[in-house]
Amino acid sequence: MIKTLTNPELCKYLSSQLSAFFPDNTPLTKLEYIVDKSLLRLEFCFSHVATPSYSRNSEPMFNHLNSDHYTTFIYYCSNVAYQENCVELASKLFYLNKTLNSFHCMYDTELPDIFLVFHAAGTILGKAKYSNYFICLQGCTVGANADIEYPVLDEFVLMYPNSSIIGDSNIGKYSCIASGAFVNDTNIEPNKLVIERSPNLIIKESKKDRFSAFFKSY
Repeated sequence: MIKTLTNPELCKYLSSQLSAFFPDNTPLTKLEYIVDKSLLRLEFCFSHVATPSYSRNSEPMFNHLNSDHYTTFIYYCSNVAYQENCVELASKLFYLNKTLNSFHCMYDTELPDIFLVFHAAGTILGKAKYSNYFICLQGCTVGANADIEYPVLDEFVLMYPNSSIIGDSNIGKYSCIASGAFVNDTNIEPNKLVIERSPNLIIKESKKDRFSAFFKSY
């Protein structure tokens, strides 16, 4: 993968940010290992992305000054830190992503191996079941209902800006949630375009291929 910083440089860069925002002098345990492992996950994810800014000369590209790239990288770091039982570091990384990118996704939330976050500001991704080829744009929310039930998302789900999927909702493959739509405790069949808000949703057949612009052949 092409990177704008080497692994050691990126580790130092991230360490400086963490120290600046959380100056408690606590050692950043395993940070080098966490960065290395996160970059492997990032490379696999970006290798499936068709959007031009994610590759150069057909090779995956990570630009630490591309905020969408960096949002995904910090999420992976927080998740790897959690898996390594470095919960304090995972908490700082989660908090750093909220601070820098207004992206709320807890370190123990399992995002899929292949996903895209565009314009992350205001996006909240709760502990739903996510599948590969998930896309969300700014202001999206995935979360629980009052009974703490979370959605299940199949592969190839696209959430347009300011859309929400809440509660006991199952979203079928190749479904698109339109801008501002609110899906609450509702099952959506595959290949649907969802408009408006529960319980007055408008559900149409999704006849347009919206995913080939984002992901390579699948």
